[in-house]
Amino acid sequence: LRRTFSAQYEEWAARVPALLPKRWVLPELKRPFGWKRALQRELNPLVSWGSGATVLLLWELFARRQLTPAMARGGALVLGGLLLVLLANKVWKKVSPA
Repeated sequence: LRRTFSAQYEEWAARVPALLPKRWVLPELKRPFGWKRALQRELNPLVSWGSGATVLLLWELFARRQLTPAMARGGALVLGGLLLVLLANKVWKKVSPA
């Protein structure tokens, strides 16, 4: 590189550390981190993944003819609980915005 780029390489090598990078300076945040806001924003994907996994599990059991009425009720309860969590989060966002 030194032979090919000579002056450009020397300039670059003077600026860039050889082994350890310089410490980054993080940009100033517009607002401080808050768990409340993070929970309000990230609960929807969590409920989506949970309900999707529950439906896929129930479908797999149904396709294998291993789905019992008790399992179906349990799956329905899980889906109902996830729906309640989602609705409670929507109400929480309206009542107490982050």
